[in-house]
Amino acid sequence: MGLATGLVPVCLREIGEKFDLNLTQKGTISVVMNIALGLALLAGAYLINFYHKKSFLVAGTYFIALGVAGMSFSPSFSSFLAASFLFGAGLGCLETSISPLVADLSPGESGKHLNRVHGFYPFGVVTAAILVSAMLYFQARPAGRAPAAIAWRLPFLGTAVLALLVALIYQATPFHDRTREGSEGLGRIRGFLATGSFIALCLVILLAGGVEGGITFWTSNFIQDSIRSSVLSGGLGVGIFAGFMMIGRFISSHYAGRLGLARIMIVCSLVGTAAAAIVALSTNLVLIWIALGVAGVCVGPLWPSTLALSVERIPGGSPTTILPLLSLAGVLGFGFYPWFVGIIGDLCGLRVGLGLLPLSFLVLLLLVFAAPGPHPHRLDSDDLKGSGQPVQ
Repeated sequence: MGLATGLVPVCLREIGEKFDLNLTQKGTISVVMNIALGLALLAGAYLINFYHKKSFLVAGTYFIALGVAGMSFSPSFSSFLAASFLFGAGLGCLETSISPLVADLSPGESGKHLNRVHGFYPFGVVTAAILVSAMLYFQARPAGRAPAAIAWRLPFLGTAVLALLVALIYQATPFHDRTREGSEGLGRIRGFLATGSFIALCLVILLAGGVEGGITFWTSNFIQDSIRSSVLSGGLGVGIFAGFMMIGRFISSHYAGRLGLARIMIVCSLVGTAAAAIVALSTNLVLIWIALGVAGVCVGPLWPSTLALSVERIPGGSPTTILPLLSLAGVLGFGFYPWFVGIIGDLCGLRVGLGLLPLSFLVLLLLVFAAPGPHPHRLDSDDLKGSGQPVQ
């Protein structure tokens, strides 16, 4: 999942040159991909009550394989967007099943295990960023020119083959998971949708997904165009951000029981504001890399920690329904935020567009403070450990 998601940001400049795209059109790729992801999540939040989670894992991985293969062979931008839609649907199927499955398997420690499992996603992004950017850089270096049109297509094709193998392995492997008899019931769903906790956490994960998507999607393009550096430098920027995201998630999974998820999120939002401002304002490549690493540590815990808090703070619903709906809000942020950055970039420059990042961290900080539930300094030990008991 992470490996496939990391392909477009690293190859974004080359894709733009191939199809003659401006910044807004580049951002449209993220919008289309995440609209499909959101629709799959919305449908999955209902259908997963009737089917085994393995069905969603297998179907999602097949969709990813077909979507990435379609991007590799796309002759036009419209066909590339169509393949992106299929790819996004596959991501939505995986997102529908993975988080609820983890919550089902660890009802007393969801905060720790969700951060740990989500920590492997940026590992795939790091792998894509380093390997693909190095391939593009060294392919272009001997001739001193831009990478050939075929170069960016090869990683997509290789990832499609890998996804197909994973789908076949999933399908052949016995996988015992629980299904629920019937759905939550629309009345019960409407009940927790209207709670202050759900609304506040939706806004938190919307911004968390937006900041993560904005940095992931635009970093390589920003470093190449605004800093006038190489594709390898841009890919390393994406890799540094994603790598430290992984570290941030593993650190937060370790300390969630001692510090509490709310405290961790507040500190991450505060430090992330400064790091994001440095990324947007600096012209020094090394300083930008350092700031991207700090931002990665801060962004990493936000999405999974919000999901874990929802299990504790939202009354009247099950993780199987709540987590996909919250993830849908995160997906909307992840998809539309890069598009807004691209629109501002076309109007005022990409550096100004990235100025949304520190502002978003500040709003996120205020939302975490305002979210209904115990204030960070009043969290008791059961809440810190993610006991699954309702918060009074």
